[in-house]
Amino acid sequence: KGLKLGDKYYYKIEAVRGTSVSKKSASANGTVVTAATKEVSVKSNDYNSITLNWKKVSGATKYYVYRSTKETTGYKRLKTTTGLNYTDNKVEGGVKYYYKVVSVAGSLKGQGTVVTGVAVPKTVTNLKVQSKSSTSVKVSFKAAKGATEYCVYRATSKNGTYKKIGTTKKVTYTDKTAKTGVKYYYKVAAAINGYEGELSAAKAVRAKPNQVKNVSIISAGKSKVKISWDKQSDADSYQVYVSSEEKTGYRLVKTVKTNSATVSLASNSTTYFRIYATKDDVQSKYVQTSYT
Repeated sequence: KGLKLGDKYYYKIEAVRGTSVSKKSASANGTVVTAATKEVSVKSNDYNSITLNWKKVSGATKYYVYRSTKETTGYKRLKTTTGLNYTDNKVEGGVKYYYKVVSVAGSLKGQGTVVTGVAVPKTVTNLKVQSKSSTSVKVSFKAAKGATEYCVYRATSKNGTYKKIGTTKKVTYTDKTAKTGVKYYYKVAAAINGYEGELSAAKAVRAKPNQVKNVSIISAGKSKVKISWDKQSDADSYQVYVSSEEKTGYRLVKTVKTNSATVSLASNSTTYFRIYATKDDVQSKYVQTSYT
């Protein structure tokens, strides 16, 4: 330690045992150069841009930045800079590049530090999720420039473990493995050639039961009617709402486990009904009917 940058030093070694000393070895020499560039980080800015950052090396007056598509050969110098970063805007998305950042003092080059980087699309935006049936959820989002496909992830809690459930080349994906009433969180990553960008923000939805079908109403005596419908295999209960107005003012009057309910009515008036199938308190879309 404590040697002068740029000077060449020669060394010989003697072996020692007790008081006996061997002849000196043949000489070897080395020139003091700058240290290897440290803490080089690589970040994809977009599908066609990569930025490198590194820490300052003591004694270095500049840095050479090299690039290759192979780890050990084919490096070409891209830039000579006195700064501590470099943005490469001439890359192909989804290609793995090897970068070497070399610290330089005068004409002396230090040992290069090799890192890898891949340009990937920006984070997906405008993520939306919608229950389409009791066992399916539609995921949609805005296209990311440069993406060749999209990877869809799902978890059962916002900060839980997200598992990839599928890929798509479109800006929509239908998850057909959802379970009725379960709250799912979805994230999407844009990708090129299998290399994925950052995951989007999460969006949550519960798969809703299917709507009830074949609703019928019959008189059940003075001021009462019996409402019935087909039983839904994905529902654990049903809710009946009533109102004296067609579009507003609905209130819950019955929650039943069976596929029928008897409801009292006001005389000489029209009553409007909305029937929901429910699963773990998650409502389906309603079916509306009326009785005078």
